[in-house]
Amino acid sequence: MNSSINGDRFGFGASPNFHARSITTNHGWKVSLDRDLDIFQWFESSALNAATNLQEARLTKGYKVSFIRVDEA
Repeated sequence: MNSSINGDRFGFGASPNFHARSITTNHGWKVSLDRDLDIFQWFESSALNAATNLQEARLTKGYKVSFIRVDEA
């Protein structure tokens, strides 16, 4: 599927390799997300736990984001 936001092309597709995620721009960059967007540690949801309602109170897992320059075809 392709779309355009503010003149920038945006497209996405599915792959059988669902673990590793990446974003490829039309400006010659690929952003590789090691853990995709699952970066938060598990927490117990309760009314007394700030992490339940405040994302900035949640602890994160270690992860790696790589910015890779790719040749535009």
